[in-house]
Amino acid sequence: TTPLSMRLMREGITFQGMGLHTVRVVASSLLSLWVLLGFHAAASHAASPLTFFHVSDIHLDPLYNAAYNYTTRCRPPSSQTLPPLRYQHSPSPTVDATVGLYGQYGCDAPMNLIQSAFTSMTSVNAKPSFILFTGDMPAHALDPTTWLNTVNKVPEIVAQHFPTSPFYPSIGNNDVYPEYIIQCSDKNLATLWNSAWSKWIPSDQNVTFLEMGAYAAVISPGLRLLSLNTLLYSTRNPNATLPIADPCGQIQWLKAQLQSAKALSQQVYVIGHIPPCLDSFVFLPLWVEPYHTNIMSLLASYNDTISGMFFGHTHRDEFRVLSYSNDVDLAILIASSMTPVYDNNPSFKMYTTSAASYTPINMVVYMLDLFLANLVGQGNFTLEYTYSE
Repeated sequence: TTPLSMRLMREGITFQGMGLHTVRVVASSLLSLWVLLGFHAAASHAASPLTFFHVSDIHLDPLYNAAYNYTTRCRPPSSQTLPPLRYQHSPSPTVDATVGLYGQYGCDAPMNLIQSAFTSMTSVNAKPSFILFTGDMPAHALDPTTWLNTVNKVPEIVAQHFPTSPFYPSIGNNDVYPEYIIQCSDKNLATLWNSAWSKWIPSDQNVTFLEMGAYAAVISPGLRLLSLNTLLYSTRNPNATLPIADPCGQIQWLKAQLQSAKALSQQVYVIGHIPPCLDSFVFLPLWVEPYHTNIMSLLASYNDTISGMFFGHTHRDEFRVLSYSNDVDLAILIASSMTPVYDNNPSFKMYTTSAASYTPINMVVYMLDLFLANLVGQGNFTLEYTYSE
């Protein structure tokens, strides 16, 4: 994982948001970052602090075979033409010599890695307040049958380790088949709903989810979660380039949800897969205009209602600051991935909120040193860093 950005943040560092302008952030805690950016703490709702996990980009690969390396994505060679990854892996021979039970840099995650990750999570906190999952259960470039089996397998792993913990997902580009391509009332939405997603999402959100892939949930008294289908705005979804002002009506739905939450004095967490910013590898926008401007301007107008925004997709441990002409700055927290496919060590995050509000005040990151795990044959995730220290 890449903790450098968070460590630099505590010292003060300049970050750029979507090419609009740069913002210098100096913060000693996540709470000070949120207050600095206008995410003000709400009136007291929580009787005690909430503790929750943020997991993203699992990319379980049932075809993983330790006898092969990244040149075939650690799968047996076949006649299938694998589509290129958005970042082409070019590691050193020394690094790639560590093929083993728990995976390899440049390949998606084997079952041993994902089982170890969730086992480590239970060791850290067996009963979190909830778990946020910001998309991508299956590996890249699977055939339709293997993809569907993986969509059904990951929920089994979650249930095995956290049978009673609320689990709130958002749709990733590999959670649909073919990847990225989705439209209103898409068959992929029914596929997800008919797996375990109907157990995770409130039943009264059935119509909304099956129509647009979004949903709302009250996850604690005074705290509402809004899960967005960000694929509707992806630059890699051909349907997103059509001249449609509000695909599936999700922007209007989001506005109504924010209005309702504010009227009820609720704070809001917004989650999604693809963050509304630049790609971490090629530095191009991940969202199509004008959707980016329309949605982020809407969110900026409710900055006093939003207590946190959480995304995935980049496979990097980072945050972004997006700034607007009305001097409102929006911070989004991005989780790294469980898969090591983009040369990162697998990781997950745990957040703690203040007792007086739902503003995050600390973040702890746990990671697996993949080289060492394969060397010693043990996949124990260990503390990488605590943000407040």
